[in-house]
Amino acid sequence: MFSNANLVCRKVIHEEEFLPDDTQELTVGIHPFFWNVKPRFFTYERDRKSRAYIPYNAGEKYVMGSLFCGHTDKFLYMSEVLQSRIDEDLANRKIALWHDESHLNKYVIEKSSSLKFISPSYIYPEGVNFPFEMKMELLDKRKHFDVSSFKRDATLALVTTKPTLMFRAKRKLKRILRYLFIDVLYLRDSLLCRHV
Repeated sequence: MFSNANLVCRKVIHEEEFLPDDTQELTVGIHPFFWNVKPRFFTYERDRKSRAYIPYNAGEKYVMGSLFCGHTDKFLYMSEVLQSRIDEDLANRKIALWHDESHLNKYVIEKSSSLKFISPSYIYPEGVNFPFEMKMELLDKRKHFDVSSFKRDATLALVTTKPTLMFRAKRKLKRILRYLFIDVLYLRDSLLCRHV
């Protein structure tokens, strides 16, 4: 099992709800910020030069890299596959968008039929209100740690000024244009029958 150090239990969790059964290899958690988002808007790695590449027309779930577990042999095999792909990317001077999480998501797509998917209840971000029960809470590192002391390039400064009306309008326009662009890329990948 792997979990981030800032993930804490808030409820009693039973084996059968959490661990994979004999027909499943691994348990992975649905990312809380993508549980109700259309797959083409997931932040998968979209650069075809990366081993974590996923086309816009692929994938059904986006998992968070903060928590996963499985049968020992399957877990170790997955770890070796991910390490090999990450090493290959590094040798080609490439780092996937969300690092190991991007590689994990590609692996999940390849193995989805043999995985157990758990709800975002087990990776519930601190300070957010979602329509599902919190079983495990992902603490906000900035509130509990001096992140810059252990992360070299931590850029976690929060903007404390209120955005102007013009700033909000520009941000909304950018979001609309981005969604339109993603729809075009989704259509392209579908027409070209791209796959993982």
